[in-house]
Amino acid sequence: MSATDPTPTTSISPAELQEIVRVFADSDMRELRLSVGAVELLVSRNEQVEASGARPAAPPAPAVHQAPAPAALAPAAPAQESAPAQEPAAAPAQSGAPDRAGLAEIRSPALGTFYRRPAPDQPAFVEVGTQVAVGDAVGTIEVMKMFTTVTSDVAGTVTEICVDDAVLVEHGQPLFYVDPAGS
Repeated sequence: MSATDPTPTTSISPAELQEIVRVFADSDMRELRLSVGAVELLVSRNEQVEASGARPAAPPAPAVHQAPAPAALAPAAPAQESAPAQEPAAAPAQSGAPDRAGLAEIRSPALGTFYRRPAPDQPAFVEVGTQVAVGDAVGTIEVMKMFTTVTSDVAGTVTEICVDDAVLVEHGQPLFYVDPAGS
């Protein structure tokens, strides 16, 4: 790029835009304005958006239309979207599925990439059989290069690890099962 070329060097990919919209949809934010290079994005749950004055047909849905999931995300998305509606009443689908009666769940606080270890060269935060206390770190979630610590909200013994390291998880997805009686 020359000194007289006004073309911005910063850009954002369609996959990054889609992730931003997904994170917005899972958040409590009412409106998000983002400008990256030549791309300007406005996502809003407000009935009236200042920039256009248009009223969305069905508030509080985001005012941006989401594109279909990229092929890399497509296999995980349908299974996760249908699971929450079936969880309370569903019986284990497979024979040999673990009995989770009386167990507490540690769920993902956000959509993002879940990491079981603080760094690639370090051991996992917890393993099956690990005793955890309320507030203990059990993993991290990465969203757009920002990391959030996942903490246990129950004391007990980890009985099941539901996701592998470095896997995309949905908001509210079970990450661990903990036996509160095992503390």
